[in-house]
Amino acid sequence: MRKTIPILIAMVTAAAAPPFRLALTEYKLPNGLRVVLAPDGSSPIVTVGVCYKVGTRTEPNGHPGFAHLFEHLMFEGTANLSKMEFQRLIQSSGGYYNGTTRADHTSYYSVVPTHRLETILWVEADRMRGLLLTQASLASQQAIVGNEIRFSVLNRPYGSFPYRLLTRNAYTNWQNYHDSLGSVEEIAAAKLEDLKRFFEVWYVPNNAVLVVAGDFALADARKWIAQYFSSIPRKAVPLPPAVREPAMVEERRIRAVEKFGRQPAFAVGYRMPETGSAACFAMGLLDQLLVQKDDSWLHQELVLKRRMTSGVTGGIVPGRRFTCHGPALWVVSLIHERTTSSSEILSAIEGVVRRAQTDLAQPETILRAMTKLRSTLYSEMESSDGPGLADLLASLTLFDQGAVRIHTLERDFLKVTPQILRQTARDYLRPGNRTVVTLEPEQPQ
Repeated sequence: MRKTIPILIAMVTAAAAPPFRLALTEYKLPNGLRVVLAPDGSSPIVTVGVCYKVGTRTEPNGHPGFAHLFEHLMFEGTANLSKMEFQRLIQSSGGYYNGTTRADHTSYYSVVPTHRLETILWVEADRMRGLLLTQASLASQQAIVGNEIRFSVLNRPYGSFPYRLLTRNAYTNWQNYHDSLGSVEEIAAAKLEDLKRFFEVWYVPNNAVLVVAGDFALADARKWIAQYFSSIPRKAVPLPPAVREPAMVEERRIRAVEKFGRQPAFAVGYRMPETGSAACFAMGLLDQLLVQKDDSWLHQELVLKRRMTSGVTGGIVPGRRFTCHGPALWVVSLIHERTTSSSEILSAIEGVVRRAQTDLAQPETILRAMTKLRSTLYSEMESSDGPGLADLLASLTLFDQGAVRIHTLERDFLKVTPQILRQTARDYLRPGNRTVVTLEPEQPQ
């Protein structure tokens, strides 16, 4: 009792007072563009992020890899910016940029010194207004993406493991199970007119969020955003494709061959609860408890105790653990010795899962998981090698209650009790809700 009371007090205190508060400004332009401004003068840099509500799940049926290919095309120039001019504008001032294609959205961000904010806002508005899509630019990016597929998947040990193999077999809806990169042949067959139509349909202001985060003056940002973005016309955006999946009723098992790797591999993916539900937040904490970092139960059991593998990886796929949308999987994967069978590994994982289904009775268990989750959340927001905060704010604006949701995000995790954790583990970490992949090496040892 003496040990439990201080922990409960700590949890109640954390639930009553969010650990941080951002000075957020949210509004919408007449053309439908949603804007989020998050000023922070602690460092003389600013991040500009533009997030479009289109991703791999939005691709037209029969055109896998379109969203990712188009992400590359967004850097090919406009009528006002020649090829590579966008990159030079950013890099010449010491900044950096990137784009990321996810299941439900595609994001672009630039991190630059404060004095370049107006330039970057103009650049983003210029390419939202219209890209210079040519057959030459398409051919260039088709070659690049084709090589990316060869390098990262086809000619790389364990290149399709585990996520490609799992998603291909865990879902029944094409929008969810198709290959997010596409094949080399499918990318090579992409037509310029289809990609132009893709841009005209989805890359419009009323299907996007603009985030500015960092060191800037609110009045200046609002003035420049109105000046450069307001005149971009809105368009009718079609409803996104249906992505719902029928409930799983029995386990699926897949065996595949690994061409280059010399050791077998194992993965299991469990269907996630509905986004925003109490069970979804419980799975976020179970993820931290069971598979994240070296203190996780699966690392302790499979690596340290049973020595079945040198490491266990996993998490919620696709998307971020804080903003999961649409069908998703909670995944555990590992590469192991030939002397260990896949049935032994699955049995060991089931033992850890049973512990989660029955033994999560102590408040300190949740506090431990919550501490890890908060650490991950803040480290991602403060990351210097990615969009961090801007990306999270954009995602919350597109799929949740708005960027202000970031202030209450922790509270939904703190509402999770040991009883909810146990019930979620029983409901979702069960054999009938999982897909198991075993990968055997083609080459002899």
